[in-house]
Amino acid sequence: MPEGDTYSVATVRGQIRFYRFLTSKHPQPRDFTSNRDLGKNRRHPVEDAIVYRGFSAFESLESARDRARHLNRVLPNLPDWTHVATFLAGGRFAHGCARTFKTPGHWTLWGEPDEFASSVDNVFPI
Repeated sequence: MPEGDTYSVATVRGQIRFYRFLTSKHPQPRDFTSNRDLGKNRRHPVEDAIVYRGFSAFESLESARDRARHLNRVLPNLPDWTHVATFLAGGRFAHGCARTFKTPGHWTLWGEPDEFASSVDNVFPI
């Protein structure tokens, strides 16, 4: 088997709250769309297909805020992340999730963007 990252991907059972940082206080389905489905190139040549087809979320408000602040500092050419949305994965929808990367609290999620956007129940400033 080739060397690389190993993920345990699961379908969400019940509901799990996640946090996603945004460039606006008004979440849209596009905010929950993978880079692949947005037509963006892979971030680096070795980004694997499983991550490329999902989107990032965090398990706490603070971990999402910390990562957004970090990215705002190190990627000044991109729009600033200004808000964090709380949303639910699972429930009546079949969403997939996996703990990915070494960033504390980072997850990759898969599912229909409009389902995630419709489950947003709060938005906080960064």
